[in-house]
Amino acid sequence: MSNACQEPKPPKQSAGPSPTPKLLDRVRQVMRLKHDSYREVLGREITEPIQAMRARKPKRLPTVLTREEVLLLFNQMSGVHKRIAQLLYGSGLRLMEALRLRVQDLDLEYRTITVQDGKGEKDRITILPNATHLLETGYDIRTVQELLGHKDVRTTMSSSAVPWPCVARWTGKGSPP
Repeated sequence: MSNACQEPKPPKQSAGPSPTPKLLDRVRQVMRLKHDSYREVLGREITEPIQAMRARKPKRLPTVLTREEVLLLFNQMSGVHKRIAQLLYGSGLRLMEALRLRVQDLDLEYRTITVQDGKGEKDRITILPNATHLLETGYDIRTVQELLGHKDVRTTMSSSAVPWPCVARWTGKGSPP
């Protein structure tokens, strides 16, 4: 039997649980059936693996709430959940970054937050929630990028869901990167 028909080796265990093991099993089953049907139609053994293309998930623009909608949302929350939501919204923290915050990560004098082991196991400094809707009030996108601790301006653009014509005006570039 050729290597193409053999069951692939299971992937190495990651830190988290497998997202959908039943779905992966189903995909493998369909691929085996497809391979078997090709062999029957062609009337010969297929020696090379089938290079099937996987569909790509379409990119979606984030939904942007108005200031009024944000205030209504915050007013429906209380306690720790409200504080975490305000951190996520106002300082650009990711969920796990906000959940891992410690008191010593806050610098109240400079109104900054030090993120330890953020995305890509990198440390960064961002602001305490006092910079919401800065782009709408006329701040330069590069300033907001620096305040949020983003390395690339595209991260700032995607996290703030800025319409592209505005970004083109602010950065002087005529088309998306």
